[in-house]
Amino acid sequence: MMESWPISGTGTSPIGALTHHFPYLDLRKSDHPELVQAVIEGKTNDPRDRVLALLMFGLRLRNNLFHGAKWAYELRDQRSNFTHANSVLMRLLERHGVAA
Repeated sequence: MMESWPISGTGTSPIGALTHHFPYLDLRKSDHPELVQAVIEGKTNDPRDRVLALLMFGLRLRNNLFHGAKWAYELRDQRSNFTHANSVLMRLLERHGVAA
Protein backbone atom coordinates (compact mmCIF):
# COMPACT_ATOMS: atom_id res chain seq x y z
CA MET A 1 0.00 0.00 0.00
CA MET A 2 1.26 3.47 -0.84
CA GLU A 3 2.16 5.25 2.40
CA SER A 4 3.07 8.57 0.81
CA TRP A 5 2.97 10.22 -2.57
CA PRO A 6 6.01 12.16 -3.76
CA ILE A 7 4.48 15.54 -4.53
CA SER A 8 7.25 18.00 -3.74
CA GLY A 9 10.95 18.20 -4.42
CA THR A 10 11.76 18.33 -0.72
CA GLY A 11 10.53 14.88 0.27
CA THR A 12 7.15 13.26 0.47
CA SER A 13 3.83 14.48 1.71
CA PRO A 14 1.39 12.23 3.52
CA ILE A 15 -1.53 10.99 1.47
CA GLY A 16 -4.15 13.69 1.34
CA ALA A 17 -1.75 16.60 1.51
CA LEU A 18 -1.58 18.43 -1.79
CA THR A 19 1.27 20.90 -2.02
CA HIS A 20 1.29 24.29 -3.70
CA HIS A 21 2.73 22.58 -6.82
CA PHE A 22 -0.39 20.53 -7.57
CA PRO A 23 -2.39 23.25 -9.40
CA TYR A 24 0.62 23.92 -11.63
CA LEU A 25 0.50 20.44 -13.10
CA ASP A 26 -2.10 22.01 -15.39
CA LEU A 27 -4.16 18.83 -15.50
CA ARG A 28 -6.60 18.91 -18.40
CA LYS A 29 -9.99 17.22 -18.52
CA SER A 30 -8.51 14.34 -20.53
CA ASP A 31 -5.90 13.87 -17.77
CA HIS A 32 -8.66 12.83 -15.34
CA PRO A 33 -7.84 15.50 -12.72
CA GLU A 34 -10.51 14.28 -10.30
CA LEU A 35 -9.05 10.78 -10.36
CA VAL A 36 -5.48 12.04 -9.90
CA GLN A 37 -6.53 14.15 -6.93
CA ALA A 38 -8.58 11.29 -5.45
CA VAL A 39 -5.55 8.99 -5.59
CA ILE A 40 -3.27 11.56 -4.00
CA GLU A 41 -5.83 12.25 -1.28
CA GLY A 42 -6.19 8.52 -0.62
CA LYS A 43 -9.88 8.45 -1.59
CA THR A 44 -9.29 5.55 -3.97
CA ASN A 45 -6.87 2.68 -3.64
CA ASP A 46 -7.78 0.87 -6.86
CA PRO A 47 -4.56 -0.29 -8.58
CA ARG A 48 -5.83 0.79 -12.01
CA ASP A 49 -6.63 4.28 -10.72
CA ARG A 50 -3.25 4.55 -9.01
CA VAL A 51 -1.34 3.55 -12.16
CA LEU A 52 -3.37 5.95 -14.30
CA ALA A 53 -2.80 8.78 -11.81
CA LEU A 54 0.92 8.06 -11.71
CA LEU A 55 1.16 8.11 -15.50
CA MET A 56 -0.90 11.31 -15.78
CA PHE A 57 1.29 12.92 -13.14
CA GLY A 58 4.45 11.96 -15.03
CA LEU A 59 3.02 13.05 -18.36
CA ARG A 60 2.09 16.48 -17.04
CA LEU A 61 5.54 16.93 -15.47
CA ARG A 62 7.12 16.07 -18.80
CA ASN A 63 4.80 18.28 -20.85
CA ASN A 64 5.23 21.20 -18.49
CA LEU A 65 9.00 20.88 -18.72
CA PHE A 66 9.21 20.71 -22.51
CA HIS A 67 6.13 22.64 -23.60
CA GLY A 68 4.80 24.62 -20.65
CA ALA A 69 5.85 27.46 -18.43
CA LYS A 70 9.03 25.52 -17.59
CA TRP A 71 10.71 27.03 -14.54
CA ALA A 72 8.41 30.04 -14.21
CA TYR A 73 6.39 28.48 -11.39
CA GLU A 74 9.23 26.98 -9.36
CA LEU A 75 9.48 23.76 -11.32
CA ARG A 76 13.06 23.64 -10.05
CA ASP A 77 11.65 22.20 -6.81
CA GLN A 78 10.38 19.18 -8.73
CA ARG A 79 13.62 17.26 -9.25
CA SER A 80 12.52 14.42 -6.97
CA ASN A 81 9.21 14.12 -8.83
CA PHE A 82 11.03 13.99 -12.18
CA THR A 83 13.30 11.28 -10.82
CA HIS A 84 10.32 9.20 -9.65
CA ALA A 85 8.41 9.77 -12.91
CA ASN A 86 11.40 8.70 -15.01
CA SER A 87 11.88 5.62 -12.86
CA VAL A 88 8.25 4.63 -13.42
CA LEU A 89 8.53 5.13 -17.17
CA MET A 90 11.74 3.11 -17.35
CA ARG A 91 10.15 0.21 -15.43
CA LEU A 92 7.13 0.28 -17.73
CA LEU A 93 9.35 0.20 -20.80
CA GLU A 94 11.45 -2.64 -19.38
CA ARG A 95 8.37 -4.73 -18.65
CA HIS A 96 6.02 -3.80 -21.47
CA GLY A 97 8.03 -1.96 -24.11
CA VAL A 98 8.59 -3.27 -27.58
CA ALA A 99 12.14 -3.21 -28.93
CA ALA A 100 12.47 -0.82 -31.86
